[in-house]
Amino acid sequence: MTLIVAIGVATLVLRLISRPYSLKAYADSAALSRFDLGSGSGGGDDLLQYNLTVDIRLRNPSRFGVRCDYAEAQAFYGGDRFGFDPLQPFYLGRRSDARVTATFSGSAVMDDGGDALRTYRRERGEGFYYVTVKVYSDLSFRVRVVRRHDFKSKITCVLRLPVPAAGGNANSTAMTTLGTRCDVDF
Repeated sequence: MTLIVAIGVATLVLRLISRPYSLKAYADSAALSRFDLGSGSGGGDDLLQYNLTVDIRLRNPSRFGVRCDYAEAQAFYGGDRFGFDPLQPFYLGRRSDARVTATFSGSAVMDDGGDALRTYRRERGEGFYYVTVKVYSDLSFRVRVVRRHDFKSKITCVLRLPVPAAGGNANSTAMTTLGTRCDVDF
């Protein structure tokens, strides 16, 4: 009986020692040069035209390396996805930082019965848009010589972005320093 308890305690201690810590993520800055929502060409849907760049800093507080084999960023406004950007694979060494940049530009149809347009008008009047950027990734952790695969993570950043200057041209783009802490789920 003592041997079984000792093996159980040793297994628990080894599991706690080799368990990687959760990543930390921060949306450091963003540039929103165009964000226009208006009536689309048909069917009553609203057309969103956008140009958004977000810099996200990832921090690995663990003593184990983290490899991101696949990552993609998605941008949401009012619950509707409007942008997608595949990100480059990266490696985070032990107790180190990495930066990823997600760039969204183009246009998207927002189909929600006019709720997005009402939200857009209200937020434009307030001077800030609330955009959510999510980064989905497949991670693997390296513990000594053993690599542990198949970790899925989702990073969610809720950004408060100032309304861009009128005209939406490239010269009116200004970087906004955010320092927003993002939620990280494994």
